[in-house]
Amino acid sequence: MKFKLLKGSPNNVGDIISTVLHNRGITNTNEFLHTGKSNAISYEQLDNINEAVKCMVKHIEGNSNIHIVVDSDADGYCSAAMVFQYLKKFAPALNITYSLHTGKQHGLSSDIEIPKNTNLIIIPDASSNEYERHEHYCSQDMDIIVLDHHECEKYSEHAIVVNNQSSASYTNKAFCGAGVTYKFLKALDDELWHNDADNYLDLVAIANIGDVMDSRSLETRYYMNEGLKHIKSNVIKAFYNKVNDRMGELSLIGVAFYIIPLINAMIRVGTQEQKDLMFKAFCNIYSEYDYTKRDKSVIKENIYDRVARECVNAKSRQDRQKTNMTASVSSRIDDTGLNENRLILCNVDDLITRELTGLVAMGVANKYRRPALLYRTRIEEKDGEKICTYEGSLRNYDGFELEDLRGFLLGTGLFDYVDGHANAAGFGFKPESENAIIEVCNKELEKYSIDYTYYVDFITSFEDLDDSVFYEMDKAKGLWGQKVDEPLFAIQDIDVLLNKINIKEGKTGTTVRFEVDGITFIRFKVKEDDELVRICQDWEFDDNNAKLNIVGRIGINSFGGVKTLQVVISDWQIIK
Repeated sequence: MKFKLLKGSPNNVGDIISTVLHNRGITNTNEFLHTGKSNAISYEQLDNINEAVKCMVKHIEGNSNIHIVVDSDADGYCSAAMVFQYLKKFAPALNITYSLHTGKQHGLSSDIEIPKNTNLIIIPDASSNEYERHEHYCSQDMDIIVLDHHECEKYSEHAIVVNNQSSASYTNKAFCGAGVTYKFLKALDDELWHNDADNYLDLVAIANIGDVMDSRSLETRYYMNEGLKHIKSNVIKAFYNKVNDRMGELSLIGVAFYIIPLINAMIRVGTQEQKDLMFKAFCNIYSEYDYTKRDKSVIKENIYDRVARECVNAKSRQDRQKTNMTASVSSRIDDTGLNENRLILCNVDDLITRELTGLVAMGVANKYRRPALLYRTRIEEKDGEKICTYEGSLRNYDGFELEDLRGFLLGTGLFDYVDGHANAAGFGFKPESENAIIEVCNKELEKYSIDYTYYVDFITSFEDLDDSVFYEMDKAKGLWGQKVDEPLFAIQDIDVLLNKINIKEGKTGTTVRFEVDGITFIRFKVKEDDELVRICQDWEFDDNNAKLNIVGRIGINSFGGVKTLQVVISDWQIIK
């Protein structure tokens, strides 16, 4: 195990919050800790916002046929649900239809069918750069409003695009599609003398967390916190009821770890019928169903509880599929020697489903501790000629020194596109570029170590670790989010009695627990060949002890009304 103090960290255990925020690059500490309405940016700073409002009002007044394209992630569902509910409240007679993707496609992909009688297409959270498709539908006398946050080269000539990335005056670039959609609805509120947009701040918060927007942005952070304070969405309440025993109080990090994965799992592995039910639940369209319990009794189940239950089942199903698919891909990588490269580039045509490519890529990246690009073959026919391209998903692995894999790959000039986030994106390249990609990456990535290094906020001896640190960390747990990660501690020289170490095998792996001076140390999913576990299992001890260094997260564990000081271990090192 290797760990290093984050560069420039004051390592001041006596001032936890200031140290962590300093390490996250936050200089305006007081403003960060007390965000408010003053941090909100006017919708007037968004390019084309007034044109989009005029177009929307025209179609409301004309009682037009409106079609909403629901993008295939939490941001897409939240954004589309906001528009749907807003329009239905203001103009109940409007004919509003919508379409859902069959998988993880985005925007106006080939699986989306727009009804021929549509007058207006609204596309939240996607489609800024789909210029040819905009022209196609525009030629059929359909207006298009795009409410997006993804980068694009230029504004479309055949659609009204409202996009914070392309709006020079809108300084917050860490704002997702639901954020831009919310600003559009605020502008509609002012134009229509309506007051409804703020009712969807909970969806704005969920979407920004789900789309891993930078929570250091003061405006984004304000809307995240404000939305979680006032949960109005019935389906979000149902999700929370399913996970609150593990999650505790609503928080940015809690939503990211417990609620967002349920939504994403349904989108990846749910049936079209189940996804349609989930979108209706997001739109607060109430319905009831008969549900047969395990004891064979039949009860009435509302749509929100039904969706939450089915999402939990989808998550379990997805996890099983991910485990099996990751094993299949790993076998191919090992058999073909692809793991000898500095970056894993692997064809997965016959191994995994398209919807789980990103998840499996993450598993592969973490297993081999190097970036993973998993791709499949795509054949298109253009002008009577078949064109072959490779397309897939990439993931960087946590702990790698290269911080922007997307930027690095674009810089090679060998990819047709790399779209998405810095370390999680979609990509495409031509088959003839494959060898060059491997050659360039092997050469350029050689300077980066693939040994996992934990970059910690604090290094302290166990003897100097005061109980007050645990309580301070517990009070601060609502601060953590994207780019404001919960701090890691390296705690040195912990003396542990070997016969007091509890090792428990479970369905999800081995859990190791021990207690030292009233502090509980716990580590989940410990590997079978772990040295400490092997020692404890292979030898009998009386009062012998081991001296450990550990890296982990500190806090208070509450269970059954009892609070204990706890360290959740990420890794350990036997010193003696």
